[in-house]
This record gives sequence, C-alpha cells and structure tokens, in this order.
Amino acid sequence: MPTASKLYRAFRDVPTNHPLPPLVPYARCTCGACRDCRDNAKWDRIFAKHEIKEREEPGFYGCALNDL
Repeated sequence: MPTASKLYRAFRDVPTNHPLPPLVPYARCTCGACRDCRDNAKWDRIFAKHEIKEREEPGFYGCALNDL
C-alpha cells in the first residue's frame, strides 16, 4: 500500500503561480437533427417566452443638449 506522501507527490510538483490557458467558449452543435440540438431548441423557445425586453421610456432619458 503506497503511503500518503507517495500518493500526493504529483500534486506537490505542480507550480502554483503559472498562468492558466485561456478559456474557450462552449460551442454547441448546430446540426438541428441530433437529440441535443432538439433539446436546446426546445429550451430556447421556452426561455424566449419569459425574456424581459427593455422598453425605452419616452421623455425620461432624452438628450441633454435639447434644453440648450
């Protein structure tokens, strides 16, 4: 049975101050035919129903130069 010092040797040798590689954004499948694409499309339709659209209130945020 290996001792605890031998088990964690790999973790001790890793430098802690090196920069991490840049993150790559998740790109989902766009075929439209697979199960994941159909499931994503279903949830996109569901969330689109509950989307809050910002309305522009007339008169509240007008141009400051209009008063000159």
